[in-house]
Amino acid sequence: MNSKKSVQVGDIFATPLPMNKYGAVKVIDIIDRSYLLGITSYIDEQSPTIESKGIH
Repeated sequence: MNSKKSVQVGDIFATPLPMNKYGAVKVIDIIDRSYLLGITSYIDEQSPTIESKGIH
């Protein structure tokens, strides 16, 4: 059994940025084994939560 969740369109991931900041990217489309990511407007010193402004 595969315990890993698969990445789906609409998923949002936090990503570390320079200068101890965090950003977020959203999966826009999946084509074969490639992912099209959109950059959100979220930038902060804390990792975003699903309720954070700027990630949608």
